[in-house]
Amino acid sequence: MKKLIYVLATSILAMGLMMGCSKKDDVIPEEKQKQEEQQQKQEEEQSKNATLKISLYDKTTQTYLSGAYTVLYNDSDDAVIAVIVSNEKGIATFSNLDISKTYYFGLEYEGQKYTADDEIILDKGENTINYTVETTILTITVKNANGNAVSGATVRLYGNSSDYSNEKNIIGSSLYTDSKGQVTFYNLSSSSTYYFKVINDTQNNESGTYYKYCSKGANTVSTTIKEEVKSGTIVLNNNASGSDGGTYKFVVTNITTGTKTTYNVSSGYKKTLTDMPIGQYSVYMEQLDGYKFYATDGTQTGNLQNGYTLTFSTGSL
Repeated sequence: MKKLIYVLATSILAMGLMMGCSKKDDVIPEEKQKQEEQQQKQEEEQSKNATLKISLYDKTTQTYLSGAYTVLYNDSDDAVIAVIVSNEKGIATFSNLDISKTYYFGLEYEGQKYTADDEIILDKGENTINYTVETTILTITVKNANGNAVSGATVRLYGNSSDYSNEKNIIGSSLYTDSKGQVTFYNLSSSSTYYFKVINDTQNNESGTYYKYCSKGANTVSTTIKEEVKSGTIVLNNNASGSDGGTYKFVVTNITTGTKTTYNVSSGYKKTLTDMPIGQYSVYMEQLDGYKFYATDGTQTGNLQNGYTLTFSTGSL
């Protein structure tokens, strides 16, 4: 009887072990599959854990290029990955990048664009690229007639001669010269000509240098300011002929001040009046001799501009 019980117990134990082995064999493939999937997922995540730091430096000013909009592109399809503004140390950091892909980047800094076309291949972890740009700047030195530096003078910059002449569309804002008589305009376009106007009380640079062609990098120019000319020249031209010829009386009136001055000019001659105040003038011309029946007379008007010559002619009556 004991033998029978032992045999039965042994059989039951053997069956249990067989059942246990069978259950274990069924679980292993599922766990293995889960482990493989988890490992694959970890590998995929690890392939995207690269970081790219782009360090920007301005060769012209020898400073870090902070505040630059840095754009990272996918090299295969030119898709934008991200846009990062460089920090105070000129660094733009891009995270969670896929090392299986290649990239390139470009940047925009205060209206000027730069592109680095070199292909970027990343390694796992942190990657660093040093990139140097060469911005365009213009330094203007202002001096007086004695060659001394002028501080506190107002300087305005223009992009073309038309804007300079009409004093419109200034670039940026007006700057004021320092103790060295200098101002500097930054982040300009290279291969361009810039015009500048300097004003200091009644002095300006109209008779001095007022433009500069700028290439990439640092550009310098010096100009001299002088008292602004606020006068012009008036010419009284007696060019009448024939029966209209003879001596003429010219009555020159400054309409602004009301001042009148009379001049007699012989036939075929001119009277030149220099350093006349600018403004509107009226000139009455009357023939004094040479006529048979009646004298020729008439009035002409004109605006005398700064530094210009205004001519009144009897032949135009």
